[in-house]
Amino acid sequence: MFEILEKHPDFWLVYKHPGTSFHSDSGEMGVFESIKQQAMQQGISTLFPVHRLDKVTSGLMLVATHEEANRELCAAFNHRHVEKYYLAISHKTPSKKQGSVIGDMEASRRGAWKLMTSKKNPAVTQFLAVQ
Repeated sequence: MFEILEKHPDFWLVYKHPGTSFHSDSGEMGVFESIKQQAMQQGISTLFPVHRLDKVTSGLMLVATHEEANRELCAAFNHRHVEKYYLAISHKTPSKKQGSVIGDMEASRRGAWKLMTSKKNPAVTQFLAVQ
């Protein structure tokens, strides 16, 4: 489900496996709840999710161990001082070799998100096809 790679006094660096939900889902405990249980066993009473990954996505996540660290880490993500990289693997060849997808994200049905054409606070994704 997850592996704790680093325990810093301000945050934990966690690897989330693909196919696991960040939040509890359909009666199954999610990654964040599992991490909180482990933290409680080590005397840490509260944890703060700095960001999350979708169920199908694997990768690294930060979990703050106190409020001040949470504020600072969330601000770093919000002000885009943190760069995130994703690797998508597909059987199909993309129609473009490189480009960008830019637009605001809006909540959609069943916890999904949709890309909008507006750009008030846009998500920016740059891609490069490699064969």
